[in-house]
Amino acid sequence: MSEKGRKCVVVLLDDSQMEVTVQPALLGGELLDMAASHFKLKEKEYFGLTVDSPHDSGDYVNWLENDRAVLEQDVPPVGVIRIHFTVRYFVERVEYFKDPVTVELFFLHARQAIFRGSLVCESQIVFELAAFSLQADKGDYVNDEKSREKLQGMSWLPGRTLKEHVAISYCENQVIGFYQKMGGKTRGQALVG
Repeated sequence: MSEKGRKCVVVLLDDSQMEVTVQPALLGGELLDMAASHFKLKEKEYFGLTVDSPHDSGDYVNWLENDRAVLEQDVPPVGVIRIHFTVRYFVERVEYFKDPVTVELFFLHARQAIFRGSLVCESQIVFELAAFSLQADKGDYVNDEKSREKLQGMSWLPGRTLKEHVAISYCENQVIGFYQKMGGKTRGQALVG
């Protein structure tokens, strides 16, 4: 192991990335604190870090332990270490959270899980979630054309939904229909749906 440390990229829930040089003594919990500080997150106990393991078959999530040095865990032996800041523990209702940042991160996690196909749901729920995302990120509906432009800049349509409804215009129309009904909802109201 290098005394200088190893380059690490931490992928955050908002899809931004943090580059960190992981020193030999850096603990998993300290790296988690760095990622959480990016969001000014107070309720860190619901989150954790996963690492792309050299032994990963795709079905296994390799969680970093907080009380062990990162470089002593199951990380790739060479190259850049890729780590994901993500939700580790779930709650029944987001109303249990005290911090709005925690609610927003859970929303981002759910949106990513649906888009990537690891959380499967009906098309109507996908369309409604996309409308909530538009309301939260872009504000009130203005017109169909602007709404379509906003949708083009977002990752919102899982491949499974597109296979069910071959025409993207149909999917966009469904989202816009929900989006039109959300006028006046604040960002927070849109996040908790």
